[in-house]
Amino acid sequence: GDRLLDRHPALDADRLVQPGHQMPRIGVVVVGREPEVDTERVEAVVLDVTDDARFAATIAEEAGELLLGIRAAGMAAEGWDPKALGKAGDLRSNELLLARLAAQRPGDAVLSEESVDDPIRLQADRVWIIDPLDGTREYGLSGRDDWAVHVALWSRGHGIAAAAVAHRAA
Repeated sequence: GDRLLDRHPALDADRLVQPGHQMPRIGVVVVGREPEVDTERVEAVVLDVTDDARFAATIAEEAGELLLGIRAAGMAAEGWDPKALGKAGDLRSNELLLARLAAQRPGDAVLSEESVDDPIRLQADRVWIIDPLDGTREYGLSGRDDWAVHVALWSRGHGIAAAAVAHRAA
């Protein structure tokens, strides 16, 4: 599929060490990178879990928990529509992430897979890149857990400075 993270080679797992921690219902992988490290000359990047990385993890987890609730309610409803459930999840997760970013990082630009692109991001020093529901089709299908929330921060001169992936914990 055409996943947001597949289109961003800066998030290549070979270039980043990805420490993770388990949440009760949502697993979150957090990446924060020390910008001064030359990733072309080292095998693994030492990570600095920054405030931005912690914030990315927090909002990714919040969106993941929201999605679990929407999914449970949607699948419990008689005659639920998988496609409509996926669309609703995408929309609500996107709204939550955009609201949190606007409140906590008002000076940063946002590129969301579910929103109209704002060209101002091309001039911004910091751009949050979000996919509020990667795996929309799978999310709407009973028994499928292969969907996630992606939140990354790109910083001018440093590339990807923080990232978080929230997915249903196994």
